[in-house]
Amino acid sequence: MSETWTPRCTCCSGRYGGTPPSPCPARSSAATPGSTALELDPHIGEFREDTYRSALAAVPHLDGETPTEHRQREMQHLSPTRWLPQLLHRKDRLSMVRGLEVRVPYGDHRRVQYPFDVPWALKSFDGREKSLLRAAGKGWVPDAVLRRPKNHSPATHHPDCNRGPQDLARDALTVERVRAPADETRVKPCLDTPPEQLGRGHRLRLERVVDLALWLDRYQPELALQEPHA
Repeated sequence: MSETWTPRCTCCSGRYGGTPPSPCPARSSAATPGSTALELDPHIGEFREDTYRSALAAVPHLDGETPTEHRQREMQHLSPTRWLPQLLHRKDRLSMVRGLEVRVPYGDHRRVQYPFDVPWALKSFDGREKSLLRAAGKGWVPDAVLRRPKNHSPATHHPDCNRGPQDLARDALTVERVRAPADETRVKPCLDTPPEQLGRGHRLRLERVVDLALWLDRYQPELALQEPHA
């Protein structure tokens, strides 16, 4: 018999202002925000940017939006429609292989869809995260819970958790098939940095190299890299 575990879902947390949609101006204003953390060769950039533009074209907008509201709406749409499905798919695979059924009650479509049209100013009207959700919960939950600050998911800071991705990425880059689509000039600093000093951006680059190597090994695609169009 499988067990059932009920976690909180980050998709709804962000919808109610749990996480600012554009905390970093450089990332939120980039042509493709994720590109500031990617190590893939520029040859692949054209495909990524085309995909990103297609995703933005699907975002429904409202009349009278300010540029900031326009951008916030895009970011809030991309998260549940592009990033979240991958997260939930991985969650299902990792949990069910151990007979564990994971439910995401805060991922209910009504909880996700409704706040999409709520202006960000209302979601943080008192200068805090989740202002709207806290106001709706007043009288329903204890004040200690209502006023509790958002606690992000815990992370392990042991150096070995960084040393592992470094070793895996270093081994992966010994294979020409992986080196070809990877930009080694952006990955090398991540390999040379002491594990205890690696930042989140470093980890993302290393993990992307490892993901790429696993994908190439499993699916054996034929790569035909060309110079990007001018």
